[in-house]
Amino acid sequence: LDLAEFITRKKSGMKDLRAMLSPVFGKAGEVRTAQMNLKLLRKGCAGGIEAYEQSLLGEESGSRQELKILMTNFDRERFERLAGDAGAVIAGLENARVTVYAAKFIRARYDTVFRILKTAKKPRNLHEIRKSIKSARNTIRLISCWGIGRRSGIEERIVKTADQNLGTWHDEIVFCEHLRRFISKNRKSPVKQELEVLAAGLGRKNDARLSRIVSDTRKRMAALRTALEIS
Repeated sequence: LDLAEFITRKKSGMKDLRAMLSPVFGKAGEVRTAQMNLKLLRKGCAGGIEAYEQSLLGEESGSRQELKILMTNFDRERFERLAGDAGAVIAGLENARVTVYAAKFIRARYDTVFRILKTAKKPRNLHEIRKSIKSARNTIRLISCWGIGRRSGIEERIVKTADQNLGTWHDEIVFCEHLRRFISKNRKSPVKQELEVLAAGLGRKNDARLSRIVSDTRKRMAALRTALEIS
C-alpha cells in the first residue's frame, strides 16, 4: 500500500483503502502491545504483581473483542475492490518501471533515516527511524517476491537486523511507559513499591541503551550506504 500510494501520489482510492485498514491495524497493534507487555512483565518479575498482570490481560481481552467487532463489520467487498485497484496500479507497470518506483521509495525511506540519525537523541527519533526502516524492509521483501532484485541479500540482512534491534528496544520503552501510567493510576496498590522498582530499573536500562542503539543503527546504515553505493 505504501508503494502503491507512492506510485499514484496518494490518489483517492489509496487513501480510502488506508482509511479502511487503519482501524484494524491499530486495534491489532493494541492486542500485540498487550501481549508483549505481558511477556516483558513475566520476564522481569517472579511474582506478586497479579493486579497489574490482570490489568494487562483485561486490556488484551478488550482489544481482541473490539478487533473481532471491527472484522465482523468490515466491508470486505469494498476492500477487495479497492485492494484490486491498488494491485492493478503496480500490475499495470513494466518490471523496469516498478524497479524505478521501488528504488525511489526505498531511497526516500533511507534518506529519512540518515537525516534523523544526524541528531537522534530521543526515543521518538528512533521510533521514526524504525518505521522508515520497516517500510523499506517490507518493500524490499515485496519486490523480491516479484523477482525484482536489488542486491537484496546484504541489504535485507542489514535492514532486518536494524529493524529487529529497534523493535526490541521500542517494545521495552512502551512497556515501561505503560507500567508508569498504571502506577500513577493505582497509587494505593499493595504492589506499588515493587512495580516502581521494576519501572525504575527498566528506565535506567532503556536510557543506557539509547546511545548504543543510535550508534549501532548508524553503523548499520553506514554499511548499507557503502554496500548500495548511496551518496
